[in-house]
Amino acid sequence: MSLVKIQGKELIVSQAGPEDSFASKQMQESYTEGGRISTRVTIKIEDANAALDIAHPGNYRLLAFLPDVTMPVGTLAGWPHKVKAANSDELYPAILVHRLAVHPDYRQQGIAKALWLELDRWIKSNFEAEKVIVYGYYQNGNQASRAWFKSCGGNFTNLQITNAPIKTVTPTLEIKAEQTYTVQELELSNRDQIAEVVNSLNEFYAGFSLFKPQSVDEFVDWLSLKNVGNSTYKLNRYYVATTPDKKVVAGIGIFDLNQLIDVRVVNPPAAVQLLNKLLKIFPKDGLLKTGQMNRVWYHPDYLEAGRFLWQEVRQRENKYSNNLLVSFDSSDNKLSRFFNFSKFQPTTRNNLVVLAAPKGFVISSPIV
Repeated sequence: MSLVKIQGKELIVSQAGPEDSFASKQMQESYTEGGRISTRVTIKIEDANAALDIAHPGNYRLLAFLPDVTMPVGTLAGWPHKVKAANSDELYPAILVHRLAVHPDYRQQGIAKALWLELDRWIKSNFEAEKVIVYGYYQNGNQASRAWFKSCGGNFTNLQITNAPIKTVTPTLEIKAEQTYTVQELELSNRDQIAEVVNSLNEFYAGFSLFKPQSVDEFVDWLSLKNVGNSTYKLNRYYVATTPDKKVVAGIGIFDLNQLIDVRVVNPPAAVQLLNKLLKIFPKDGLLKTGQMNRVWYHPDYLEAGRFLWQEVRQRENKYSNNLLVSFDSSDNKLSRFFNFSKFQPTTRNNLVVLAAPKGFVISSPIV
């Protein structure tokens, strides 16, 4: 915990605990995330902490309070995890800096900087400075986030992440007559097939940093995740494409975010509204029932199977979501070819900023 003077008042910055669940909910729902396409979040379950941290277990989340103000005025999180260097098995500790928010009534008062200083203090007291990787993203057009990263000493990389709502209704992809692929949902009981998926996934991302190789047990834990706070959902699904001889040649994971959080597009630009009338990417009320794609891969000899799987997943996920969210480095040829992404607009861009990294560490992010 830290105390900072803000315009003559004491700002208290402290780690969010279980007792702060309602305060966390208030904070996250009080602001609109800015950028080219702005969104507002509504948390649907009672345990807001669990909903906010489900994709980032072990989050170190901070809240900022001012005297005589009943709700938090700011929040910031750091997610400790491990990632590898590109074409290496060496794992490095990493912190994803995310969920920065300051209540609109209290901006331009140094609250965001105070949150960063407390997070930075925690990082330096828990990790070796010369080994830890600290990074974050901000959306194109979000000048406040860019200015904040700059004030924190961020190193702005050339890496831009495509982040886009994807229309789920689409004609099925035509495949060559001599090829037949079967799409199925991966079952927890099929450990042999899970092991095959995990090996292929790790091999696919061998050339990337910011990726932690999966073990079979870790993958099973992710796929079987159900309990979130006091609620029980099946949150993750995994689809695979197999050849007639049962070889697994592609995979796509879906995190069912809309079970926990509503995300609504707010005041989209005129150009986005026009495109949406044509493509119907998000509904008129802007409410995105979102499935987040992850753990995407395909065998290099079976790009066609991967694209076929992608189209089939979009069809099957219609019963859960009206929107699939995919984020990936669009400069990477493997994933760009897989998604054939140019057909799906509008997009936003997230820019990667590095706040700390070991000497010689090259950032290349798979995102998915």
